[in-house]
Amino acid sequence: MPQPPPKLWKRAIFSAIGQAEHAVRCRPQPTAADLRRIRNFLVLQCETPLGSVVNATPLFEALKIAMPDAHVTVAASSMAFSVLGQNSFIDSCVIVPDLSSHFLAAIMTVRRLVQSMPRQPQSILTTIGNRSPRLAFLGLL
Repeated sequence: MPQPPPKLWKRAIFSAIGQAEHAVRCRPQPTAADLRRIRNFLVLQCETPLGSVVNATPLFEALKIAMPDAHVTVAASSMAFSVLGQNSFIDSCVIVPDLSSHFLAAIMTVRRLVQSMPRQPQSILTTIGNRSPRLAFLGLL
C-alpha cells in the first residue's frame, strides 16, 4: 500500500493536535477582543537553520511596536539563542533542550517559562519555519 505524500501526514497530524487542544481546553474560540488583551508572548523558536532564525527576527520588533507593554519570551534552540539572545525587543530568551533527543526536558523547560510569565492573558507562538509536529505538541502541552 503506497504511503500518502508527507504533506498529507503533516496536515493530518496538525489537525489532530488542533482537535485535541480544543477538546482539552473545552473553551469557546477566542474573540478578537480576547486576542487584543494578550500582552505575554512565548515564542517557540526551535529551528536550527540560521536562515529560519534570522527571518524570524522582525516578529519581535513588530510585537513591541504594536504593543510596547508586551512581555516577549523566546524558547530557543542553541542556534536561535546565539542569534536572538541579545535582541533588544526580546525580554527573555532561554535555551530549550533539543526536541528530537530531549523532548521531556523541553516540555519541562517550556512549562517553567510559562509559569514564570506574568499571569495576564498569554499566547504561545511559533514562526512558519517551525513546522515540526513535536513543536506543535510542545506548545499544546
